[in-house]
This record gives sequence, structure tokens and C-alpha cells, in this order.
Amino acid sequence: MTNNDIFDKQIEELLKGKKYTEAEINGKIQYINKHYPNVTIKRVCSYGRVSTKSDEQESSLFTQNSIFHSVCDNNLQKGWVLVEEVYDQKSATLITKRKKFLYIIEKAKQGYFNILLFKDSKRFSRNIEDFLKLIEKLKRLGVYVV
Repeated sequence: MTNNDIFDKQIEELLKGKKYTEAEINGKIQYINKHYPNVTIKRVCSYGRVSTKSDEQESSLFTQNSIFHSVCDNNLQKGWVLVEEVYDQKSATLITKRKKFLYIIEKAKQGYFNILLFKDSKRFSRNIEDFLKLIEKLKRLGVYVV
């Protein structure tokens, strides 16, 4: 297997995302409750996105993944538990064409998470008006956007 094949397989796996099992989530919650007993648990969903299949863009997914895990690990004392990771390979121009992003909005409506992480505003939306509307919508749903 060549390095390119390995890279492509890793990207393919990352793009599948990761939804943690309730057992994994509960294990993290137990750890937090033991070490930081007075914090409120906050369920975190991360959203990473690139717009093209270029190696440079795709390697950005690994960077985003690393950032999300670091942020959650650094906020354990605040009760942050990563419950799902979602990655997309779509243009940010039209939100309606990004099924994974719409999935996240639906999960937010269901109260599945309290915090949504993304690397920067361009990963979320290229249109500032759409960006602000989405932030306001999530805020009304009780989701804090980081």
C-alpha cells in the first residue's frame, strides 16, 4: 500500500465522522464527575469541513480533528464531552447542499449537544449573513458555538 493509498484511506475514515457510544460518553462523564465534581456536563459536537479533494485541503481535516480533540481535552474541567465528530467535503457556498451540516442542525434541534466546535467561520459558512443567522438559530436552540 502506497503512502497516497494510506492517506486516502485515513481521509475516507475521517469523513465518516465518529459518533461516540453512550458507554464511551458515560465513561468520560464518570471521569469528569470524579475529578471535577461540581461542573455541569456539556455535550460537544465538532464540525470540520474542506471544500476540495486536494491533498492540502484534505490534510486540513487532520488539523481540524486535532484541534477539536485538544479543545475538548483542555476543557474537561468545564465538563466538555465530545459526543460526535462530523466532517464534510463540500463547498460552504450553499448550506442546503451540505447534508452533514443540515444533520448537525437537526441534532441541535433535538438537544443532542450543547456546544458546536468548528475551526473558523469559513468552515461554517462563507456568507456572513448566513453565518450570523445560523449562529442566532443555534443560540435560540441553546447551543453555544465555539
